Amino acid sequence: MIGLFWSSNPTNKMTWYKNLGSGNFGAEQIISSSLLGIKSFFATDIDNDANIDVITSSVYDQQVAWFKNEDGQGTFGEQKLISNALFGIGGLDKGDLDRDGDLDVVTVSVDGKLSLFENTDGLGNFEHGQVIIKSVFQTQGIDAINDINVSISDVDGDEDLDIVVWVFEELDFVEGRIHLFTNDGNLNFTESIPIEYEGFRNYIAYKDIDGDYDLDMVGVMGDSYSTIFYHKNNGDGTFEVAQSLGDGFNFVRALDLGDIDGDDDLDLVIGETGGDISWFSNDGLGNFTLSQTITDNGYYINEIAIENVTNDKNRDITFVNNNNSNTLREVGLLINDNGLGIFNTKEILLSTDDSIDNVVFMDYDNDRDKDILAGRSNNLGLRDLVWYENLGEITGDEFNYGPYITILEDRRPTQLELFDIDDNGTLDIVGSFTDNSVIWLENFSLEWNEIVGAVTFADGVPCDESILPFQNILVVADSGENEYATFTQIGGVYQLLIEEPGIYTTTPVIPFAGYYTVTPELYVSDLEDLGVTEINHFCAEPNGIFNDLEISIFPITDEPRPGFNTYYRIVYTNVGPQIESGTVAFEYSDELLNFVSASETVTNSSFGELQFEYSNLSPYESRFITINMIVEQPPIANSGDLLDFFATVEGISEDDVTPVNNTHGIKQFVVNSYDPNDIRVMEGESIFVEDADDYLHYIIRFQNTGSASAININVEHELDEKLDWETMRLRGFKSSWSR
Repeated sequence: MIGLFWSSNPTNKMTWYKNLGSGNFGAEQIISSSLLGIKSFFATDIDNDANIDVITSSVYDQQVAWFKNEDGQGTFGEQKLISNALFGIGGLDKGDLDRDGDLDVVTVSVDGKLSLFENTDGLGNFEHGQVIIKSVFQTQGIDAINDINVSISDVDGDEDLDIVVWVFEELDFVEGRIHLFTNDGNLNFTESIPIEYEGFRNYIAYKDIDGDYDLDMVGVMGDSYSTIFYHKNNGDGTFEVAQSLGDGFNFVRALDLGDIDGDDDLDLVIGETGGDISWFSNDGLGNFTLSQTITDNGYYINEIAIENVTNDKNRDITFVNNNNSNTLREVGLLINDNGLGIFNTKEILLSTDDSIDNVVFMDYDNDRDKDILAGRSNNLGLRDLVWYENLGEITGDEFNYGPYITILEDRRPTQLELFDIDDNGTLDIVGSFTDNSVIWLENFSLEWNEIVGAVTFADGVPCDESILPFQNILVVADSGENEYATFTQIGGVYQLLIEEPGIYTTTPVIPFAGYYTVTPELYVSDLEDLGVTEINHFCAEPNGIFNDLEISIFPITDEPRPGFNTYYRIVYTNVGPQIESGTVAFEYSDELLNFVSASETVTNSSFGELQFEYSNLSPYESRFITINMIVEQPPIANSGDLLDFFATVEGISEDDVTPVNNTHGIKQFVVNSYDPNDIRVMEGESIFVEDADDYLHYIIRFQNTGSASAININVEHELDEKLDWETMRLRGFKSSWSR
């Protein structure tokens, strides 16, 4: 089932409704009553608590504000104002522009200002206020509010986020400009020469089309006859001269990028007025070739998308059209017959006399097929959010969709997105609507059982009085046939979502378990039926007085390149039961590296060595030190040079139980290029037999090649059978995590 949340301009309210089942919604709960004309919104984590908050921008009260998701379940707090002095907000985006691990906010407004709001402490406090990056964009006043926008992405490949602004300016026969502001990582921005267009329209995408891990631009220019163009990114924030796929296309209203032919690069599909749909194959280097044009798909192609609708792992093409008489609207599907981009089968999934738009395919009722969510309207005043049930799996070559079911009356969407607002592992619906409302629909469609609880540490008090949390402890539920595992989070809490029924035994897996006695040792839960929630708490008591510290080093950004910054994270942990204080030392190849900065105060330094002090490190608490270095330029540092790093942690006692893990070293080679998507073990390709019982340190890196921040990311990796997965420990994250 689905719950509902919205903000409404006519009543100046932001509210949400919980679905009580079978489409019945509970009473209105007001979150805000002060919003005037919402322009845009984002669902994202502002305060680094792993809960999805909401940022809004509203035009008439000139505000940018955010609402905290207090409990991760969709309970939102009072409005937290970021700014109330922005005239005509045309665009809003967010990203970690200063690389401090939290999300900052950027706006562009019709008074010509590009503004930055820095999240100063990672908790959603924007104390520095508005910082104006540029104030002379040429716009047309408040009427131009839809002719200006902003996007944040790493355009120049230096591991920090830059700003791209497009403006419809109508100056000197130039109708559109794209302005690029490159960031040096310290919020100092340099503006490049704008890219100018005649007849530029708001169809543009930022994607990596040539496989070199930077974002290129793909767009549409023109009106009655359209030109499809793309700019390859040179990797330094400059772009090659635009290349064209042709200039005779009949008013292209929609395009999408995705892998159609299964070769792991981004192909292009466009929809034209007149009903033609064409797709272009990418050779992996950003060179496109027309592969197929499918004709007779209605008249206006208003929407187009590349996605798997038939559940066969092949990427199909969906489209929304109007026919020539403009009275019949259709949602259609072009089936990718062999996974290689051969489209010989077309299905009309829906046909209606009403307008239909903002189509989203999703499994709305948890029956493992794709339903349709959409806005529906007509000249008689109908403006609803509706869904169409897919009544079964494919029968032959046909789909069978039922009549529309109204979710919201008088609420027609202008934008629909999918986010996990309530952190229950399912994608909820977030949308903006024609009445200036923002709504979220809670997804309860998956049925499962749940085991929740907390793991705490008894520091000299009985377990029933224990309040100290144990974080990053692995908790495992095992039925003999199925296993589920998670790590405790802030407060020592954990949540296990159990999809398969059975009798489950739940236990915490504490490294160096001989240091502690866990009470109780385990829980047994009967989860044969669905909808059961078990609450299982554990308490760990120390078995004596002894000391044990450990330390690790991880590279957290790119491979070291001559002349570029490179970042490292030291992770040190108290795995013993006593509170610790002491020092951390970090050694590096000073002949090839220059120290720039550290996230903690350096208490002592010499050539090639830094020292830090720490105090009151609780049992099983981890702390981090991020170090910024710059690699010397050639001829001092060259590709293939070896960099050595070594870290040491010391505590209040010299009698550490396992001194071998008080030190850790890594080696890296200087490179000229690298792959930002990889997994590797820091100990190298092989280890000695006598080290087989020691820990291996893995690092997983992945890159978002899209133009917007990725909110919920699932990283899946299959472990070798020779590895004991119950010894896995989480040592550090570049971003916030949930489980």
